[in-house]
Formats: sequence, C-alpha cells, structure tokens
Amino acid sequence: MWVTRLPTRIWYDADAQGSDQQFWPHLVSHLVSNCLLLMDSGFLNYTMFDQLTDTGRFFVTRPKSNTAFQVQSVLQHTASVHDRLIRLGSAKSACTHPMRLVELLWHGKWYRYLTNVTDAQRLPPAVILALYVQRWRIEDAFNTVKRLLGLAYFWTGSLNGILVQLWATWLLFAVLVDLTDEVALATELPF
Repeated sequence: MWVTRLPTRIWYDADAQGSDQQFWPHLVSHLVSNCLLLMDSGFLNYTMFDQLTDTGRFFVTRPKSNTAFQVQSVLQHTASVHDRLIRLGSAKSACTHPMRLVELLWHGKWYRYLTNVTDAQRLPPAVILALYVQRWRIEDAFNTVKRLLGLAYFWTGSLNGILVQLWATWLLFAVLVDLTDEVALATELPF
C-alpha cells in the first residue's frame, strides 16, 4: 500500500455558506479502489456511503448526535469499547449496506465513529481512533502556520489572501510530514 500522508487534491468554494455535500462528485471521481477516507460529519450522506461501499472504497467519519440507526449485532461490548453492526438511517432514508458504529472511551470521554469497514479484524476500534486523531494534523498545521507567519490575528476576505494562507499551510504541512518521516526513519520509530 502506498501512503504519502500528504493531500492529493484541494477544492475551494468561495461561498462561505456552502455545504460539504457539494464536494462529493469531485471527491469520488479521484478515489482509488480499497482506499480509506477520514471525513468530518459534514459529509454524512447515506447514498454516497452506499456508493462508496459498492465500489470498494471505505470511510471513517463521526456520526451526528441525532443520527438514526438500529443495532443488528454486537461485535464487542466492554467498559471502554462498544462495537456494533448497524442499519444506518430511518425508515424514510437509510443505507442499504450494514455499517459499523464504534464508540470508544478515551481519556474519560466517549467518541463515536461510523465506518463501512464491517470487519473488526480488518479495522480494529483502536486503529479507528488512532486514524481519526491523525485527521486533525492539518488543523495543527494551520495553527502552526498562523503562529509562525504572524497570521493569528490576520483576517482577509479577499480570495488571494485566503489562497495564500491555504498554500502556505499545505507547503508547511508537506515539509513537516517529510521531516517527521525522516526523524522516524533515523530513530527507527514509527511515523
């Protein structure tokens, strides 16, 4: 498997009120078979979840607090892990494929994740948590760029100003990923 830890596509929408849902066609057109997407809850879309499952593409996301589901079977139930196969949705709108709802207690707080990887051996609950935590690395990169470049209090509504901030962040993020990878190799530690 080829892993770069770097973004492969960037889409920008000037409409600040735009929905994440508009990015689905762009996203799906660039996915390869057997990939794993880490997505925010803004991408919750039963039709797209079924399409991803049908085409051998996988995802991990956070369900919204009011997400409807019915438990089909329990894979694991301990004091810190609740792993269940579910039917996602309601009678009015639901996924045709079974999904997996994984709830994990971590540092005293419960976290909920939704995935179409129904085999817990293939994607264990602890790995789901570890992967989703990595999703926030780009947010860390944005914060680092803002601090290093003095942009923390800089606000602009111009397209050019926004794009400069985005590209500066992507470039710094790429450098940090390469540096982290080199340090991991040199110290013989995992990335």
